[in-house]
Amino acid sequence: MDKTSQKEFGFCIYCRKAGVSLSDEHVVPHSLGGEHVLLNATCKRCAKITSKFELDVARELWGDARYAYGGKSRNNKPSRQRQKRLKTRDWIDIPPVKPGQKKIRVRYDEYPAALVYYQMGKAGILQGLPPDVDLSKQWLLKAEADQPRSEAFLKKYPEQLVTKFRHVPESFGRMIAKIAYCQMLTTLDPDDFTPLCLEYILGNRTNVSYIVGGDSRNGVPENTGYRLESCACGNFNEILLIGTVRLMANLHSPYHYAVVGYVRGRERVEQVMRKMGNKSITPTMPTFLSSDKTTECWEPDVWPLNHFKQ
Repeated sequence: MDKTSQKEFGFCIYCRKAGVSLSDEHVVPHSLGGEHVLLNATCKRCAKITSKFELDVARELWGDARYAYGGKSRNNKPSRQRQKRLKTRDWIDIPPVKPGQKKIRVRYDEYPAALVYYQMGKAGILQGLPPDVDLSKQWLLKAEADQPRSEAFLKKYPEQLVTKFRHVPESFGRMIAKIAYCQMLTTLDPDDFTPLCLEYILGNRTNVSYIVGGDSRNGVPENTGYRLESCACGNFNEILLIGTVRLMANLHSPYHYAVVGYVRGRERVEQVMRKMGNKSITPTMPTFLSSDKTTECWEPDVWPLNHFKQ
């Protein structure tokens, strides 16, 4: 989907309510640089739910990184009063690390803020695990920073580089699921598939590691803020829809993904394939050997999945 493209819905893509007040939904949160938009796509209730976990990530996990590397605020043209408040975002106060040091104030554009993210294994559903097996406890916190900026900072302020953040694994996982779902809807319609992710996005189910996973390898920095892809695997009678998400793609950030839903029935599978229009997503039987390093990180270890056995 081109960055200038938009898709109109007219009902809530989460709860399917129509005839209520609706607002636009950014595929990637606006605060993280998102430019793809689904028009009239979320009701007030669902927007409140998704905004909560998006803000958890944007402010608590990536707040300093956003300011240091040029993240956006929700309001592109704030009032004078708000502009005055936002001036504080130009600077960061760093507390003393050792006795005898003083608090220092530095500009965000010279502060090497760390991008803290979760290194995940394969989602539980793709391993054939039951929905109540929580793999998020195995997610590892990793951090990446701008190396040249780090070296310049330490040269100017020796031994006074610190990073602060709050651990928000559930909010991060729900955000990945929400982005993957919205990305899928840039091509497909909600009626084209049976969703698996909505209960986790809305918070009705909490073990988000069942549908969300990632690649243990970091990606190569790209000249873009984020990269999204829609993928599928399976056969001509049933396919699994997966959205891959790479945020902060201009850094050494990893790929994450979410199992969005599935399609059953040859006619429906063919319809979805035509809409996705990419030979790379032609359904094929997934590779069963998870040790095969040539396979994608989102390919199932077992087939058919439990949902397909029902």
